[in-house]
Amino acid sequence: MMTGGSSPEDAVNAYIAAVKARDLQAMSAIWGTERGPARETMERVQMERSETIVMGLFCTDEEARVTRKASGTGTRQILTVELKRKSATVSTNFTTIPGPRNRWYVEDVDLGSDKPKRMQALCH
Repeated sequence: MMTGGSSPEDAVNAYIAAVKARDLQAMSAIWGTERGPARETMERVQMERSETIVMGLFCTDEEARVTRKASGTGTRQILTVELKRKSATVSTNFTTIPGPRNRWYVEDVDLGSDKPKRMQALCH
């Protein structure tokens, strides 16, 4: 199975799809670093714990779309994603990084400040 995404946008969209599908295996194939996917570079229990926390912040039926792309540190690309459900929206940043075999990985999801509360509120 091919890991990562073919572009920063592809990686973010695949990651969000995996989160919404509640698919830990798919998440671990898209989440990673310049060394590759988390499932090959991270301790399994910690990886699954982190994935489960992120899963709890997303609704399965919310819309997600990339609204902005910017350069980050080094080769990183930062994509702003708008999450929308009914009339409420929350935006957060996804940091992507190129890894092995020209594949892109979601390195980080910005969950600082009040974003977790606002993201969870979308689901209620």
